[in-house]
Amino acid sequence: MYRQSQATSIGFDNPYMLLFAPISIAILFLLYMRSRKRVYELSAKLGKAGDARVAKLVAIAKFAVPILLSLAAAQPYTVTVSHMAITMDNVLDVNTANIRIIVMLDTSKSMGYGDVPPSREAWCSSWMQN
Repeated sequence: MYRQSQATSIGFDNPYMLLFAPISIAILFLLYMRSRKRVYELSAKLGKAGDARVAKLVAIAKFAVPILLSLAAAQPYTVTVSHMAITMDNVLDVNTANIRIIVMLDTSKSMGYGDVPPSREAWCSSWMQN
């Protein structure tokens, strides 16, 4: 068939928004440690009515919300890059439904000239792979 290499990378449009998560978690942790004594006193007064599982779920939700909000505010995206050699033999077999950019490289005799070391064709091939 034909050789295809594929690479996927993840990025963020606003990466500085990810700083919001550790800062808000630190503030929430300090507030949690400060109010922990009051929570124990209240649960002792309530007895069985103060379910510990519900309190743990609420605490986990309080810490999960800033993480998820900062991740959403950072606007993550993925980019998938595919490299494939299209020749006259496989031009009809290539699925072009998801291709947005096609780079064509001239492989004629003039591309073998050495004015750009090592040659024009080698320089263009290395540039496209990087």
